[in-house]
Amino acid sequence: MFKGVAKSSPSRSSPSRGSPAKPSKSSTNELAVLISRMQTNADQVEKDILETQSRLKQDSSNHQKNKAFEFQTENARNLKEAETLLKDLFLDVDRAKRLRHPQAPEIEKDIQQLHDRVTQLCAEYRALYEQLNVPEVGPRVDWARILDQKMKQVNAGQYGPGMSELEKQIAEHNILQKEIEALVLNDPDFQHEDLNFLSRSQRYEQAIRKSSLMVMKLREYGIADPEEIYWFKRTCLGNYPEPLGLHFSMFHKTIETQTTAAQKEKWLPLVRGVKIIGTYAQTEMGHGTHLRGLETTATYDPSTQEFILNSPTVTSIKWWPGGLGKTSNHAIVLAQLYTQGQCKGLHAFIVPIRQLGTHEPLPGITVGDIGPKFGYDEMDNGYLKMDNFRIPRENMLMKYAQVEPDGTYVKPVSDKLTYGTMVFIRSLIVGDSARSLSRACTIAIRYSAVRHQSELKPGEPEPQILDYQTQQYKLFPLLATAYAFHFVGAYIKDTYHRISGDISTGDLTELPELHALTAGLKAFTSWTANAGIEECRMACGGHGYSRCSGIPDIYVTFTPSCTYEGENTVMMLQTARFLMKSYTQVTSGQQVTGMVSYLNDLSRQRIQPQHVAARTVTVRINDPSSLVEAYKSRAARLVESAAKNLQAELNHRRSKEDAWNRTSVDLVRASEAHCHYVIVKLFTAKLAEVGDAAVRAVLTELCLLYALFGISRNAGDFLQVSAFSRSPSLKAASLLANVLQMPGCMDVIPISSWL
Repeated sequence: MFKGVAKSSPSRSSPSRGSPAKPSKSSTNELAVLISRMQTNADQVEKDILETQSRLKQDSSNHQKNKAFEFQTENARNLKEAETLLKDLFLDVDRAKRLRHPQAPEIEKDIQQLHDRVTQLCAEYRALYEQLNVPEVGPRVDWARILDQKMKQVNAGQYGPGMSELEKQIAEHNILQKEIEALVLNDPDFQHEDLNFLSRSQRYEQAIRKSSLMVMKLREYGIADPEEIYWFKRTCLGNYPEPLGLHFSMFHKTIETQTTAAQKEKWLPLVRGVKIIGTYAQTEMGHGTHLRGLETTATYDPSTQEFILNSPTVTSIKWWPGGLGKTSNHAIVLAQLYTQGQCKGLHAFIVPIRQLGTHEPLPGITVGDIGPKFGYDEMDNGYLKMDNFRIPRENMLMKYAQVEPDGTYVKPVSDKLTYGTMVFIRSLIVGDSARSLSRACTIAIRYSAVRHQSELKPGEPEPQILDYQTQQYKLFPLLATAYAFHFVGAYIKDTYHRISGDISTGDLTELPELHALTAGLKAFTSWTANAGIEECRMACGGHGYSRCSGIPDIYVTFTPSCTYEGENTVMMLQTARFLMKSYTQVTSGQQVTGMVSYLNDLSRQRIQPQHVAARTVTVRINDPSSLVEAYKSRAARLVESAAKNLQAELNHRRSKEDAWNRTSVDLVRASEAHCHYVIVKLFTAKLAEVGDAAVRAVLTELCLLYALFGISRNAGDFLQVSAFSRSPSLKAASLLANVLQMPGCMDVIPISSWL
């Protein structure tokens, strides 16, 4: 392989005049072994290069013909082997230099040429297999024709008399969902091995392959509607995380909502066409939810009109962003902006982190995968360290705040303008809480319907475990909770889209409440769903512990949502700040609107503790609308109680921070009560929108079940408000037992669209 090396022993080379003394016998032998090993390794690298070149050519031809790749695994193995051998070759040639081999410089040139060829092949590999160059093709599916045809079929029928017939007919209305799912299920490209038997790296590799295919298929099939994209992605990826998840959510959304028109024109085509792959890098080793504590810096240099990004401490290293470890080549980085010697607070920047051609980290960038986690194997959570890394001034997201070429800082009209992306992502988590809990419920309830255990009466056949009231008590309230969260998630999503236009024009009237509501609901729903999924697992006995049941994967995939996008306790305290502000407005004579309007009643009718016997019945416990009033009274009492305790601490210690900390448990309880009220209120309001009597009857039972279960679990709170003439736990428990026996609970078990 080496052009400058003779086959004879290096000891036979004649030294030139003036050369160093003749090498010792031991060094000569060492050189002989060294050169032999280098020759063997170089020959293997050459073989790997030639094989990879040939196979890349064949797979490139397959790609052009829309055929599946044949040699991706083999090519990856060859390139990895070549890179490993090249490292050994560079180490060996350095040793040859130290041993004064006369042809070491020529050998080093040969090795460098091999390295350059392998680097080029790596770039070709990524361009073919990893860079998502979506083909510009027209849609192959005529959705309008399919929709028209299916609607005619559905409209020709009549609603059936029973729930089973009704459910079947309602399912037929999920027209596009079923057609889109069929596209994926019938596509051999999306067939995969059983994930339960794959390693972490294999799960990631499969996820990135399917994500890449998904992007191309979306364009190929002409699927552009967000709802259709959701069903397609969910069917492709089976509710597992995807390495491109943050690219399509936070990276895309942030660029879409926080950039100028010129920046949109530059970046959005690259993002939407997946010409670049991005992530959202906010969390650091030392800080996450506490944004003001983030330490990454972006210092403006007016002489070059560039920002210099640095990770000045170990705790400032970006840590945890999804897709950062291996997948992304760009990131939106949150950093403290310094200009003209002053810190202007946290701002967002578009930062390239890897070379587009080779996917190698750019100079000044240290990036990689953080390693195994509790779950989330498909996601390459990563770290990012920056050392004097420069980006153009235009890479700062400048829709609201700007830095002019001379370094002058133009502050935004309001700091709240950047809340949009956070609100959007938190609204998605509310919906995801419903979906994840519903999937666990579906598995556990169906298992309970076919699993037989023990005996209710001696000598009789073993009953289904779903016949036991204890099993019903575990699972049916969780099923009702899933429905409640579903309706709340839809409400939050619709509200966000309704006011997003107002936000973009600077109208922030409704944003503070939406920000507080999404923070609280994100925490409330994810906490509840997380505990509910675990309850479903335990309700399946030993089989629930098997990954093959599906529930463990649901749990480990969902549980991070209790932490990311805001740790839940902190989120509840954010909601509490809004509640305390609203309470202060009411006590000063102002009127508040929206979901906190119930606080207006406090100025007219104070909620005071009183003896249970002195109370009158004000709530009809079998009426959802009346139960809303009970939840409203509970929320008002806990908000007022927390506010009074906070004020007492302020009067005693005069430190806002210390008083807030000493009252934080009460504040979280107040936020939980507020969120609970909102959910019951929205679930109840949804009943009036359902036209079909049979469907409305079932949903009413579920709404009652959800509300009554909440009362039974928080009996002490409801006992302290003027809602019941005797302990609500007795009345709620009695009616709750009756609701569990209602046929509607069984009618909603076959929820195939949730799996």
